[in-house]
Amino acid sequence: MPAIRKLQCNIQPWTGKCYGTGLCNQRILFLGESHYQNGPADQSTPDDTGYVIRRAMGKETEGRQNPFFTKLRRLVSGDDCEVTTFWESVAFYNYVQWLVPTSRRPTQEQWRDSFPYLIEILGELKPTRVLIIGLEMKSWLLSLSTDGRGLFQNGEELSFVVPRGNSIPALGIRHLQAKGFTYRGRNEVRAFLFGQTV
Repeated sequence: MPAIRKLQCNIQPWTGKCYGTGLCNQRILFLGESHYQNGPADQSTPDDTGYVIRRAMGKETEGRQNPFFTKLRRLVSGDDCEVTTFWESVAFYNYVQWLVPTSRRPTQEQWRDSFPYLIEILGELKPTRVLIIGLEMKSWLLSLSTDGRGLFQNGEELSFVVPRGNSIPALGIRHLQAKGFTYRGRNEVRAFLFGQTV
């Protein structure tokens, strides 16, 4: 897979060095919701996502590690995959392209205005599977999808349709930081991502 170019979005996605070959031969895009910040919401940098992933890998020492990323890795691979290997094999993208103040939710405008960036990301990264982390985000994506592009549901199956008609299977799960989160859905997630339990 060719190198990923810098995209038009405000906050660039994380793409691991081995994303082209993927995790268990799947190019997986984890679709998170947003970055949060205690201060003003306009101080994002293009590397915000890269920074939090490097911190999850233990390569950044400033600040504390976010348990969200540990939960995600354990949900997908248990403890079978070494931390760095896992993150270097996947892509991660936060949908909302502006920092959201802690204790607030993204605005309707942020949900809406971030949509074109997602379509660009999907077309560029060409994932074989997308894991949507958050049922509210899944609902927003379904509501924003029009003109034959975006997230569509056919019965129980979800898929993203991107320019040139490509279809990418997707699965929406409860947010990992939601109250009462458990790993009960682990087998469903693994079956979707890899066609088997890992």
